[in-house]
Amino acid sequence: MRVTFLPDGRTFAAAGPMLVSEAAAHCDLPLEHPCGTRGRCTKCRIRFLEGAPPETPADVERLSGTLRADGWRLSCRAVVEGAAVVEIPAASRAAASKSFGPAVLRRGSRAASAGVGIAVDLGSTTVAAALVDRATTRVLAHASALNRQVAHGGDVISRIRFAMDHDDGDARLTRALRDTVAELVDGLLGESGVPTRDVVAVTACGNGAMTHSFVGESIRSLGEAPYHGSFTEPAEVPAADVGLTLHPDARARVFPQVASHIGGDTVAAVLATRMHRARRPELLVDLGTNTEIVLATPDGMEAASAAAGPAFEGAEITQGMRATRGAVDRVSLALDGGLLVHTVGGVDPEGICGTGLVDATATLLELGVVEPGGRMRPPGEAPVGLARAHASRMEAGERGNHRFLITDTVALHALDVRQLQLVKGSIMAAMHLLLARAGLGAADLRAVHVAGAFGTHLRKSTALRVGLLPPIDPERIRMVGDAAAAGARMALCDEEAWTLAGRTASGIRHVELATDPGYTDAFASAIPFPGGEEIP
Repeated sequence: MRVTFLPDGRTFAAAGPMLVSEAAAHCDLPLEHPCGTRGRCTKCRIRFLEGAPPETPADVERLSGTLRADGWRLSCRAVVEGAAVVEIPAASRAAASKSFGPAVLRRGSRAASAGVGIAVDLGSTTVAAALVDRATTRVLAHASALNRQVAHGGDVISRIRFAMDHDDGDARLTRALRDTVAELVDGLLGESGVPTRDVVAVTACGNGAMTHSFVGESIRSLGEAPYHGSFTEPAEVPAADVGLTLHPDARARVFPQVASHIGGDTVAAVLATRMHRARRPELLVDLGTNTEIVLATPDGMEAASAAAGPAFEGAEITQGMRATRGAVDRVSLALDGGLLVHTVGGVDPEGICGTGLVDATATLLELGVVEPGGRMRPPGEAPVGLARAHASRMEAGERGNHRFLITDTVALHALDVRQLQLVKGSIMAAMHLLLARAGLGAADLRAVHVAGAFGTHLRKSTALRVGLLPPIDPERIRMVGDAAAAGARMALCDEEAWTLAGRTASGIRHVELATDPGYTDAFASAIPFPGGEEIP
């Protein structure tokens, strides 16, 4: 029973009926399952060109009749029972690239011993690796890939659930992550021509779940009260123990964590932004599925984790997708009042990604189509003075789920706006509580460092307009990109930086939002959008 996947041309011979997602995994083609394979979203959909299986209840509920007739199915539910040819959309596998920052050694720092090393950012969605000359800190090659764990859930919570629901869940997650890293490393060595024996060190950072998976520890305890992992200290093991074939004496170091949901990637980002030396209040916001916030003051650092969910990556958004080819990533008003829409790759729009969601919502707030409370107006309540061209884009939806056509084929729905409100409410509540604990307000912040791949492409103006960032002068907002990756490279090349990472992690005080009596009120207060400001 041969199942062929296009456009890769890979084929798997199945002995009997099996989930198409499992067949794809055997071909090293992991599919994304943001809802944890529960059939609750459409992000894992694939198209059968031949041998389409019967429609499942999830297909009928989530996919239109036209799509089903054209061979589209949800891969987390589709069971292949005979020969089939399956097309996997590019957006389901592409991974955003990450940067490992500029030269990192400072005058007077103690360089690592000679040799080549690997810096790794163990992202929940995207894993990145860089081949680095440790003496000069020069990046010889770098690459990113979709974390193969996405086949078991689009976010950390889904993967913890997967580990708890399957006897071999932890082992499968560990294997998926290590295989991702090994494939990246093999590609880097092949591209650069560096022999495997020349690689003498690996330094990796990631959130608590990724760190535990990488070193082979269970992540189940991260999903059970009191939500503590088995360790937070720096870890060091032979590189061979994490599936890497390098110099026989090569060691793999993993960044220390602060707490269960404040991981080594946060520590690495603090290291890269030099926040541990802050003489005036500074804030780090690492936007992602779990958004980590760190407040640094002369008195020390405190950190909290805000559950944002995968909305920034397009999950739980009606026509959401990650920032891949065809995703609407920018929306703005033209000088003549028209609507300017940009897509990744400049091609026809297929959906909307996280930055597009923020931009589109900010634009509709400006037009008055979305009210500060978050309600999207129906066509019969178009704001006074709204241009006819914009009013014609307003369409009524069932149960108040109205929509606004961003393009002829992509719309922003009222429930999408509500989802953004929940995300930004969670993040802003965490920021507010950290500032309040220190007796500070947004105006006291010298700088806000916005980290993460999503933050790299976020517009300051629209982020401020929807209330995703503190209301401060945009000049004080610094988009620092993939600071975690840069921090991993620093610690790979600089022994002092590695030592400092341990001291930094132990010095950050963790604030547990779930037990903070003020969190519920702070969250409720942060849900409405700011009112009245214009987009610069």
